[in-house]
Amino acid sequence: MDGLIIKTFALGELCANCYIVYDRLTRKGFIVDLPLFPVQISRYIEENKIEISSVLLTHGHFDHTGGLDASPYPFYIHEKDSAFLLNPELNGSVYFGNSFSVKKKPLVFSGKNIKILDNRNLEIIHTPGHTPGSVSFKIDGLIFSGDTLFAGSIGRTDLPLASHKELTESIKNKIFTSGEETLIYPGHGIPTSVGNEIRTNPFL
Repeated sequence: MDGLIIKTFALGELCANCYIVYDRLTRKGFIVDLPLFPVQISRYIEENKIEISSVLLTHGHFDHTGGLDASPYPFYIHEKDSAFLLNPELNGSVYFGNSFSVKKKPLVFSGKNIKILDNRNLEIIHTPGHTPGSVSFKIDGLIFSGDTLFAGSIGRTDLPLASHKELTESIKNKIFTSGEETLIYPGHGIPTSVGNEIRTNPFL
């Protein structure tokens, strides 16, 4: 994580985390999930002179994608979640009293790595379970886990196309194997670590 700055905004009615991630020296960065696009985000980016390349989506639920149409940045999503952007039942918005869809066209992840921030590779880890196309992003010894893994909890599997079996397998086989010192930045709540979740998470 040396040289990276991570700014967290908890946004929307479900307080989903939006992460602005950027290099301390080059000021180049990206965004992980965009629940909303309020003025405080654009102001933070402008005041800190950050050059944002794109928005990377951990999954397609409405509470993580609500700011995409208002944002000037291109955004990426796993192909298995691209339909969620257009379908209010799949993206969960109908269960919260609205019918939300994203109008802009997404870019789809191809491969398992993205060259980002000039000298860093960002690893795309497919972690299905919460949704079929849920992904986690690994960079510099930390993982952005979306709604797959939280501090002391795991993602919901009572929504369309979710699978509890796939979720727990994703966590144990793809996140927990990253090393106990790996930091976890989840889609909701506070950061944690792989080691802490291995030892204390009651759902695993």
